Amino acid sequence: MPTDDDGALVSPNRTLGVLATGVLAFVLAQTMIIPALPTIALEYGVTSSTTVWLLTGFLLSASICAPLAGRAGDMFGRRRVLLVVLAVFAVALAGSALAGSIEVLLAARVVQGVGSAVMPLSIGIIRDEFPAERVPTAIGMVTAMLGGGSALGVVLAGAFIDYLSVAWMFGFAAVMTSAATLAGMRFLPRSKPQRAARIDWGGAVLLSVGLGAFLLAVSEGNRWGWTSPAVIALALGSVVTTVAFVRHELAAPTPLVDIRLMGRRAVWTNNVAAAGVGFALFGSLVLVPELVQLPASTGFGFGSTAGISALVMLPHSILMFLAAPLSGWLATRHGSRLPLGAGAVVATGAYLLLASSHGSLVTLAVGSGLVGISVGLAIAALGNLSVQSVDVDDTGIATGMNTVSRTVGGSIGAQVTAAVMAASASSITGLPTSQGFAWAFACSALASVLALAVVPLMGAPGR
Repeated sequence: MPTDDDGALVSPNRTLGVLATGVLAFVLAQTMIIPALPTIALEYGVTSSTTVWLLTGFLLSASICAPLAGRAGDMFGRRRVLLVVLAVFAVALAGSALAGSIEVLLAARVVQGVGSAVMPLSIGIIRDEFPAERVPTAIGMVTAMLGGGSALGVVLAGAFIDYLSVAWMFGFAAVMTSAATLAGMRFLPRSKPQRAARIDWGGAVLLSVGLGAFLLAVSEGNRWGWTSPAVIALALGSVVTTVAFVRHELAAPTPLVDIRLMGRRAVWTNNVAAAGVGFALFGSLVLVPELVQLPASTGFGFGSTAGISALVMLPHSILMFLAAPLSGWLATRHGSRLPLGAGAVVATGAYLLLASSHGSLVTLAVGSGLVGISVGLAIAALGNLSVQSVDVDDTGIATGMNTVSRTVGGSIGAQVTAAVMAASASSITGLPTSQGFAWAFACSALASVLALAVVPLMGAPGR
């Protein structure tokens, strides 16, 4: 049995349990806010285009924090960085619980983006500590917590919103994250730094500005006008900043995002697929709860509570929980391309079903369940492909880059979905139309097709 830096015996099963607990705590906090968005809009007197920034701001922050934490894990040891990430995440959740305004809540959500590093750091620890033959299945088990946490999160969110308050929801997540932090301090094996490096703060600033400008242009395009000077300036600024970011990263001795590593076919195809999966996932997470809680007076909304929307989303979470370990099992036998491609096919079918027929809660539950299967298969496969495509020393940056791609895709998915819905809004009620939902679901179907299209380009399937 392996030992840690202090010579103590390390149990892979115990390590896996602790990592799974940390991922579960993060996913609980990430998931519970989704059914709560309509309630938060009413509580703070803001529009849905404002509350969607509680998702987008989080995802934008996550896009920066994931590679930063991956690099820090290489420099200082993944265990130490993981514990810091969990501690900061717990404090930010407590800030959300105590927030008295939408501005404070949004700021706390941005800080919570640091929690996105939990998954890539956990995958890195698994690669460091586990026998090679157990890595795919272990990654599948940790990824399964994405589904397990979602299942528990949507149910708890409904109970908190209907019977307590949103503040209680954030408080519960803070306690769970604190417990995960303490468990990590007690049981995770100490890890050695992988390399001497420095953090690329300049790259982090450029990436933040470029992504922020792009997302702001997408989110405000309907309100300001897509050809307005402000939107055009933001779009051009995003392009210029992105070009500057790439040039900066190519010259940086320890880049935030290794552009040369991104040039490898196995890496860039994996990240394109991750962006498509992220887009599709957040399209579903935003659309289904909003449709369930939309007033029945629209003629197609259900006028239900957050608790009912949580139950409709429950098949998504349960089936995702079951599909993720299956993805790891398939990867050990047939390579990770198979579950990734299968997940993309299922997602495409699910969103086409929802685009063509979303007039009953049963159809929404079936569609959500199919999306859950697809995401469970795909995300576990993406994690395995990330570690299979690079050397051990590059595990942190590769998994961080894959998380960035998925969260950027999610950011774009959330904002494009909000923009499509806003464009379809009735001039009388100001609420989105059934056709708007159909087009938004279709956008997620297209993102799934993108993920599927790059699978044949990945080369020989990894084992």
